[in-house]
Amino acid sequence: RLSTDAREWSVKGHITANKFSIIHNNASSPPMELEADYDLAVNWIDKTARLDRLTLDGTRGNDKVLDSRLVQPMQLDWADNSTGVSESKLEIRLAKFDFAEWRPLLGGPIRAGDANAFLTITSRPDGKHLDYELNATGHGFIAAQGQLELSNAEVTLASKGTVEGLKSIDLTKYKIG
Repeated sequence: RLSTDAREWSVKGHITANKFSIIHNNASSPPMELEADYDLAVNWIDKTARLDRLTLDGTRGNDKVLDSRLVQPMQLDWADNSTGVSESKLEIRLAKFDFAEWRPLLGGPIRAGDANAFLTITSRPDGKHLDYELNATGHGFIAAQGQLELSNAEVTLASKGTVEGLKSIDLTKYKIG
């Protein structure tokens, strides 16, 4: 739905994609099944956005590789005189990401390895700040960059921070192991 002056719009729906694959420069991602359910409204006059529903699920074969859920509706407010909104949270989980399967599309130094990641995005009550926390693990990494070579490496990543005023990122914690 779009207002006549295009200052307010909303989009709701459900999408199912069977054997979905991304193709770029003759390289493609592994096919997967994707489902998305969403409900988003934006008001450019009031400088607000509200995400009432978002789920994104991805499977490859019998494995669930992508899972997201909006725990509570998320409202963002970038107006100078914001009155505040309720706190909300979005969780995204990536499982069994196989770099070898994605390498033709992604390129880069990582030739093999599996990764799992969990990202939480929390909208603070003022609607102007988003806190995030990312935790990821990688197993069996094989990579080469110049003369540096990794074989069967285990990697962990932990990062925490805030998107301030929806304009800049304040990284409060990170750890790579």
